[in-house]
This record gives sequence, structure tokens and C-alpha cells, in this order.
Amino acid sequence: MPSLVSLDRLDEKVADQIVEEARIGPFTSRDDYKSRTKCQQVVVNNMSRLGLLGNLPESSQLSIFDLFKPE
Repeated sequence: MPSLVSLDRLDEKVADQIVEEARIGPFTSRDDYKSRTKCQQVVVNNMSRLGLLGNLPESSQLSIFDLFKPE
């Protein structure tokens, strides 16, 4: 995994904030990640494109369709 500060537009202060927030608890969505870490949307998009955010959903909001998914 590359160092966080190697990503465009992500400075050391934001990288430290990401680490601190990850210690507090898991991120529930990309919106949660962006809000808690203060990352710019372009950084979140780049991290997502690189696969660094795993399978985090875009939002923590439930969709009515999520309630009826077969198991």
C-alpha cells in the first residue's frame, strides 16, 4: 500500500487525521470518511478508484431496496 501522502492533494495533516479517525472506529461510508477525515472529494474519488476504500458504500443512508435483498 502506498503512503497516504503520496496521493495527489493529500498532505501530511490530512493523512494524520485519517489515521486518527480510523483508530476511533471504522468508517461506515465514503461520505462518513470524507466528513471525519476532512478529505477533499477529489481525494476520496482517487482513493476509491485505486481501491483504497474497499467496498465502502457511497452513503450510510439505507435504501428501501436494501431491505428486500435476498440473503
